[in-house]
Amino acid sequence: DLIFLDPPYRLDCGKRALEMIAQKGLLSENGIAVYERDRAFEGEIVGLEKYDERKYGKTFITFFRIKKGE
Repeated sequence: DLIFLDPPYRLDCGKRALEMIAQKGLLSENGIAVYERDRAFEGEIVGLEKYDERKYGKTFITFFRIKKGE
């Protein structure tokens, strides 16, 4: 599974969407959630692990997967 989040940058709703994805178990065991935004991701999402983040120009792409052992 691949979930791609690209919410409007001025609305910080992507973190909430990631929380809902984790709470509802919407990501498969080997799935990836990709979050695009205009700044680096800070904080944690219970149930998800941030395992990579890359910057392309002014855009940050952050990659999440199910946290093992949860």
